[in-house]
Amino acid sequence: MFLDEICSCEILDVTMILKDDRIYWCDCWGISETDMETYEGVMICASKLKWRAADEYIGEEEVYINR
Repeated sequence: MFLDEICSCEILDVTMILKDDRIYWCDCWGISETDMETYEGVMICASKLKWRAADEYIGEEEVYINR
């Protein structure tokens, strides 16, 4: 497994765009349809989307709290 010491694995912001019967998921907030051709981040295109709760993977302690 490759680990980049500059980047982390957290998903902090995303953009989801519905276009031409496809769902585009970008790893940055605020991406528009006009930005899609030149966007250099991660972009995933899918024909379907399924959302599910995954609380059992997080553990007993709250993860996203300000300490």
